[in-house]
Amino acid sequence: MNNTTTDRQRQRAKLTADILQQVRNAVQDELADAPESFGFEELESIEEIVLSDSQHIVEALSVQEMQSERALVAHIARARTSANRLIREGSSKR
Repeated sequence: MNNTTTDRQRQRAKLTADILQQVRNAVQDELADAPESFGFEELESIEEIVLSDSQHIVEALSVQEMQSERALVAHIARARTSANRLIREGSSKR
C-alpha cells in the first residue's frame, strides 16, 4: 500500500509540475506583449501572482481533474486573462 501511495504522490507531483509549467509558458507569452514601459520587476511580480493563484487552484484538484484536457485549457485561459488584467491595471496607473 505504501508503494501505491508513493506512486500516487509522484504522479500528482508530476502533473502539478507539468500544469504549472504550461501556465508559466502561457503567462510569459502574455507578458511578452506588455508595454515596454514595464520593468522586469513588474513583469516578474505579475508572473508570481498568477502562478501562485494557479498553484492554489491546482493543489485543490483531484488527479482526475488534473488529467482533464478541457480543465487544463480553461485553467490556462484563466491564467492568461489574469495576466492581461494585471498588465492593464498596471498600465492604467501610469
